[in-house]
Amino acid sequence: MSNTQNTTSPDEKNIDALALIYPLIVKIPYTKMMYGTDNKSASHEGSPNTYALVQCSRDINSSNCRSCLEDLSEAANRCCNSKIGWRILAPSCSLRYEEYEFYQEPSTPVPAPSAPRPEPVPGESNTKTWFIKISERWSIHLP
Repeated sequence: MSNTQNTTSPDEKNIDALALIYPLIVKIPYTKMMYGTDNKSASHEGSPNTYALVQCSRDINSSNCRSCLEDLSEAANRCCNSKIGWRILAPSCSLRYEEYEFYQEPSTPVPAPSAPRPEPVPGESNTKTWFIKISERWSIHLP
């Protein structure tokens, strides 16, 4: 799938796309999530920011992931190099390149603070009694 708009130089290779995609193809297959994004700020006034996403399903190994991504990058070069945005999908991997931010980076979860332990009240017993009902006829009483 590609954007209907061409780059300003449709007869030339889209260097911005290649500069973002190729390093991801080399790195992502060897990461735990087999997923990664990158972006590049406009190099000069009037040129757009660019964004890329590379992903493999985690049911394949690293070498199959890289091979899949390389095949898709070759397909992108054949079909979409003159377009301002495109995505190439396969059953086990995908590539995407756009001139707008189409993904949202996951935020790092902050662990919730643990609740403070209650302080013992002077003069009160801190023991508890548990009653466990096993059936209508049987039960256990724990001090």
